[in-house]
Amino acid sequence: TRFRHDHRMVDFQLPEIKRVPLESLCLQIKLQKFVGGVSGFLGKALEPPPEDAVAAAIDNLQTLQAFDSKQELTALGHHLAMLPVDPRVGKMLIYAAILGCVDPILTIAAALSTRSPFVAPLDKREAADQAKKSFAEAGSDLIAVYKAYHDCQAAKQAGGRGAE
Repeated sequence: TRFRHDHRMVDFQLPEIKRVPLESLCLQIKLQKFVGGVSGFLGKALEPPPEDAVAAAIDNLQTLQAFDSKQELTALGHHLAMLPVDPRVGKMLIYAAILGCVDPILTIAAALSTRSPFVAPLDKREAADQAKKSFAEAGSDLIAVYKAYHDCQAAKQAGGRGAE
């Protein structure tokens, strides 16, 4: 409504640097070797992100082993900085390539970027839960998504109508 527009909506959208995870940006800053390190470089932004968000991003990158204890890029960090995906997904893809299981991990990585295929309206929730259980293995929702996708692709190749 006009009232909502005039009184509740902000004039300007919050800057992206304050809205999104900073891990990928931190990797790029280190890869480009900007002076002042991650915190120093981000602190010079017109509207810098909160210090606790920067610290959390650095901590996450150290947990992922993309940064060492001195906040320098590791070999893994260099590879992650080159990938146009979230660092957690990137690490998963790199390890999948090393371990020779790229196919299922690509499907799972894609599934992480969208809503679950098992989401259903309230009146069909029970049917969606049953479908999910039919693909469940070891209690993993991601494995269930992979199996559902794999079975759907197999049905399409076999010319099945249920895959559409």
